[in-house]
Amino acid sequence: MNRIEKAFCYNIKILEYAVLGVIVLATGFVIGHEISLMFKAGTVTLADILLLFIYLEVLAMVSVFITSGEFPVRIPLYIGIVALTRHVIIDMSHMSNATLLSIGGTVIMLATAALIIKICRTQFAEKKE
Repeated sequence: MNRIEKAFCYNIKILEYAVLGVIVLATGFVIGHEISLMFKAGTVTLADILLLFIYLEVLAMVSVFITSGEFPVRIPLYIGIVALTRHVIIDMSHMSNATLLSIGGTVIMLATAALIIKICRTQFAEKKE
């Protein structure tokens, strides 16, 4: 790799870490904001807890990326599952049966995708020597 390519890769890494830092700071801010809203309301709902889990999954995704250098594909799938579940919990009384069925089908598809990725990763992973 020549000097220009090395400099380009280095600058891309710096940009990656800067954006990851912004993601961590923004996630920390919204976690703090959500906790303050819970204190102001004087109550914690299941929807609040699920939202905090979504934020924790975002932080876990950043952590996995930083430690391994790989983008964890399954974590966004988990975030989608939790987000859809939270949406159903919040708005269930206003949803039609068709909407509930479509969301349920989407959750099943996301869970199936996560399972397939996990199976493929364990079955077809390169053996480290």
